[in-house]
Amino acid sequence: MTFIFLLLLLILQILYLMHLLNIKEIYILFKIHPAFLVGKILSLEFIIFIKNKIHIKKQEEEIPKLIKLMISYLKAGIQLSHVFKIIESKKKWPLPIQTAMYKINRYYSQGMTLDQSIYSAAKSIKKNKKTYYLLLLLNMIKMGYVNSGNLVTLLEKMDNRITDKILLDKKMSAATAQIRFQSFIIGIFPLFIAIIIWIISPSYILFFFQNKIGIFLLITMILLNTTGFYILKKMAQLK
Repeated sequence: MTFIFLLLLLILQILYLMHLLNIKEIYILFKIHPAFLVGKILSLEFIIFIKNKIHIKKQEEEIPKLIKLMISYLKAGIQLSHVFKIIESKKKWPLPIQTAMYKINRYYSQGMTLDQSIYSAAKSIKKNKKTYYLLLLLNMIKMGYVNSGNLVTLLEKMDNRITDKILLDKKMSAATAQIRFQSFIIGIFPLFIAIIIWIISPSYILFFFQNKIGIFLLITMILLNTTGFYILKKMAQLK
């Protein structure tokens, strides 16, 4: 049971370090009774949840590709309503983009006008930092379509803006790579060592679960570990 607990801590911390889980989501998981925690983490629901998080992370880099594709089709004289259908079937997009394209086409086929379809699809998307550009794109297309504006020009401007932003993010990511690596080591190394010690000599680790002093030290270690990682993460953001 102790080994499973350590392994679960390691898995959760890796997911946190990869930004696939946040503190609130981990807290919700720990509110589950320990007997069900293993089943929850190994469940299909949890795997799909993590998969969706990965898709959301990928979508920001896919938005410029989506815009360029739309520009090329519009320049070729294809109607906007047909552009959405082609894009949906063209390739496997990250889930938020794929869902948005599917909903626009579905609403449009059900009799809604194209601008209403875009509005309804945008409304169904959860607003957060990761979906900002997708929502911005949909709203810009809707406004350009309703006002009979030059969609190609609008999309080209947006493409330049998003591409510059992604390039800046990559430069910042490279500049803070060392600090992020240090935070990764701080977060993972103690748990990794604990698992190795458990395999070699379980009695050393059991002290932290069966003794009051050991439990106190374990809680202190987790708090210090989390604090250290949080500080390094903030330092990386400041740089």
